[in-house]
Amino acid sequence: MQKKLLIAGIDPGATKAYALFTPEKELVACFSRKECSLAELIRETTQYGKILIAGTDKRKVPEFVEKFATKVGARVIAPRHDLELTEKLDLSREYDAQNAHEKDAIASALAAYKEIEGTIGKVARFAAAYKKEALQDAILELVLIHNVSIKLAADILERPEAEYSKETKKILEQPKLGKPDFVRLLQKLHEREREITLLRQQIMRLQDEIKLKQTPLAPLVPAQKTREPLLSRRVGMLYRSLDEKSRQVDAAKVKLAKLNALIGKLGTKYALVKKLDTLGQQEFSRRAALLGIQTGDILLVANPSVYSESTLEKLKDVIIIYRKKPAAVVAQQLICIPAESVELHEDLYFAAVHKEQLHTKIAAIERLQKVIEAYKDERNKLKA
Repeated sequence: MQKKLLIAGIDPGATKAYALFTPEKELVACFSRKECSLAELIRETTQYGKILIAGTDKRKVPEFVEKFATKVGARVIAPRHDLELTEKLDLSREYDAQNAHEKDAIASALAAYKEIEGTIGKVARFAAAYKKEALQDAILELVLIHNVSIKLAADILERPEAEYSKETKKILEQPKLGKPDFVRLLQKLHEREREITLLRQQIMRLQDEIKLKQTPLAPLVPAQKTREPLLSRRVGMLYRSLDEKSRQVDAAKVKLAKLNALIGKLGTKYALVKKLDTLGQQEFSRRAALLGIQTGDILLVANPSVYSESTLEKLKDVIIIYRKKPAAVVAQQLICIPAESVELHEDLYFAAVHKEQLHTKIAAIERLQKVIEAYKDERNKLKA
């Protein structure tokens, strides 16, 4: 039996509070306690069901809320601005709360609910219209957590034998890394297969029409003869379009399999690498949001001899794996490792690097840096 889906509002701090709502906006539980650990909060909240959304009243998501969401596999929803006291009181007015912490938790949950209320309604209407009420919660989970379309979510659940359904089940339980690209590719594959089905149906209708026009009675109606070549040309055009769509589907399947294989490597043996063409400002701005580049990342840069000072300022504690030799200032500020010295498996935007080989190279560079620094210190002492 599938667990009940829940929207959680979390109020972190010395006294922690949580409020749990169903997608129908029913308050399931609300509680607060001092010195409540993350593990305790997870244990208490998950006994009521599966946490789908974790809400907060802060624009910048508190670390505790982020950790909670990661552990339970929920999506975090934060308001566009820190909720004012009046806003929180207005949101929590209809519900019983024992203290301000519980009111904040209720407000956090309901603020998050407002962001997804439209999607919840669309899924409910879709389920009612197509008699898929039994799948409604499962569809809602795929749509909200993994950002797939409602129709694709239903298809994945109803057609487990389809290739994109099998690949989805392998990926959706993986860490979030690479998922946006996977989901976009999956949706594209699904759309192409749907287009092919429609084209085949149209071809069959036209072929039936041609057969009808080619009956023995056809010569009695000369005007109809002129339609037969036209219909044949239309069928030919449709077949060519079908071939093109089939090629697109095949290409998408190859990309999907490659991305799936890459994500499957991540873990104890391989680490995720994000790819850039250069360290120029325009390239970095374009890719930073798409790839989620942050402190401590490993970047595979094709040509790090092209750089901007503003980009280098943002790349703190980043490791560069390079194709072309980096500029001197890049090599001075960041750890740089040649791509040919480590094992890499690449996709369009990501790669996986062998962790042990990478760590060995980093350790060698750090030892060399220490030797150089010790030498410089010794020279300075002699000069003094």
